[in-house]
Amino acid sequence: MYGSTAMETLERKDGHDDLHTPYCEITLKQYSEAVPEKKKSFEIVMKEIDRQGIENFEVFQSERFPGVAFSHTKLQITPELIQKIREQTIPAHADTTDDEQTSTENQEEETNAKRHDYFLFTASAPPPDGHAFTVQDVAIDRFIRLMPRVANAIRRGENPPEVSVYLLGAPTGLGGSVTPEWLETIRQRGFEGHGELYAEFIEKQESANKKSTEVPHIVLQGVSKGAVVAEKTSKYLPGELAQHTQRLLDNPAGDHEKNPARWLKGAEVALGYTGEALARMLFDDTMKGLMKRGNAFINYLSLEKGIPKDAPEQLKLKWKATIVEVWTLIKGSSLDTDGVRSFIRRGMYDPVTFSMGRLFEIWQKSNQGKGAQFYQDGKSVEAPFRGQHMFFYNRYKRWSTILDFAEGSSDTTPARL
Repeated sequence: MYGSTAMETLERKDGHDDLHTPYCEITLKQYSEAVPEKKKSFEIVMKEIDRQGIENFEVFQSERFPGVAFSHTKLQITPELIQKIREQTIPAHADTTDDEQTSTENQEEETNAKRHDYFLFTASAPPPDGHAFTVQDVAIDRFIRLMPRVANAIRRGENPPEVSVYLLGAPTGLGGSVTPEWLETIRQRGFEGHGELYAEFIEKQESANKKSTEVPHIVLQGVSKGAVVAEKTSKYLPGELAQHTQRLLDNPAGDHEKNPARWLKGAEVALGYTGEALARMLFDDTMKGLMKRGNAFINYLSLEKGIPKDAPEQLKLKWKATIVEVWTLIKGSSLDTDGVRSFIRRGMYDPVTFSMGRLFEIWQKSNQGKGAQFYQDGKSVEAPFRGQHMFFYNRYKRWSTILDFAEGSSDTTPARL
């Protein structure tokens, strides 16, 4: 059907034939070059993320929106993984300097819960991208940074918590499906329908995992469009889940509905996103690597999971839905920062939401000796960092510190995980 076998589509030239997902392959290569002394332990982690991601890849069929579906997969941090890292590595102390993206994150709540469920929402992407693995760079970072919660419990002789990371695709991505009714929902309600759709999924996952003695700690994390969808999803969760849910929103795009210069901000979204995307396609090694491997991975995943090629009419609907979503971002949505407490991070040089006034204010506070800066917006907190819109989660210093801890060479849990 796709003109090649699964093995042919993923033929490697860098010695990582057992890695299938592009983000894992590229991240391992780049990290190994930057921190060669940690290559062995990092490779164990990448292989585990790759394996679980492929094995757990499924398609969720909505009941609330008949005919609408999206792909998802799940990663779990197990005691076996921590033990494998300890057995096969030689401890080496790493540089513990915080990178700026980490230092601007606030402390999470309910970190002592016995179950932690993280739901990651993908950014906007044209079909067939927008599947669950489109958000895998966020998942790699989140997975590694959650490893000490399991490692620390093992070290104390306690039963480790259940830690799960869910990667959520979009209906327009590979394995997903849309309907004319869904298209009309986006036109009429923006991303509110997305919020209901993903809340339905989260409810089902939490019901399946529910144990009478457990109160889950839930985090919704999204990037760009995914940040807006994560916030919308939160409002549709039932009360018992919502009260234990936190939101981490990275570079939310299109949240300018209440801005007096709404259409100027909309033009900034369109031009900024297009400009940065083109620049990264030409000059960013990570983006070029993902583009090079993208089609082969799509072919492999389709064959491995038996995902049929979209019929022409379905493909047309997906493209229409993508265009309507982009138009929704240009028109602008709103984030409920007054009624809901979220933690928001924005790149100072994000061309999608750039503000000279905000940059000048940050510069002023920096000159006053203020490091990490936080801005209150209703119940929410916003923090700037030196980055653009499509930043990648490659926190090598932080990851090395965590691997050092997992290997057993440090007795202190890394801060701000």
